[in-house]
Amino acid sequence: TRGEQLQAGLESRLSGHPLVRAVRGQGLLVGLELGPTGSNWVQRLAPRLVKLLSRQVLGQWLSVRLLERGLLTQPASQQWDVLKLTPPLTVSEQEVDTLVSAIGEILDEYRDLTPLVLVVTKRLGDQKKSGWIFR
Repeated sequence: TRGEQLQAGLESRLSGHPLVRAVRGQGLLVGLELGPTGSNWVQRLAPRLVKLLSRQVLGQWLSVRLLERGLLTQPASQQWDVLKLTPPLTVSEQEVDTLVSAIGEILDEYRDLTPLVLVVTKRLGDQKKSGWIFR
């Protein structure tokens, strides 16, 4: 029941989002496939860069942002553009709603890759300035 709630909630909340390709899974093992779905000027001018960002950054970045909210997720081991969602079997209805809402809110901040690149670059620069000390 919670798996169906999770998948249906994600499909409803993220339907038509330009960085979400698919929601797939079975039961409480759900994968959120990330990457640009449309074509903009960046994708036309630098398709390799867009592919690299999609495969190497999107899943990691979403995972970090969710961790900052206290939600533990991770990209798939061989497909970093797929975010694995594996809540415990004892997950409550409210916790599933919280996860769906958090993912939606974070992805709403990034309707394409440009703002994502800017914020990731800034945060990496700040980390380098701090001597790579993680707080």
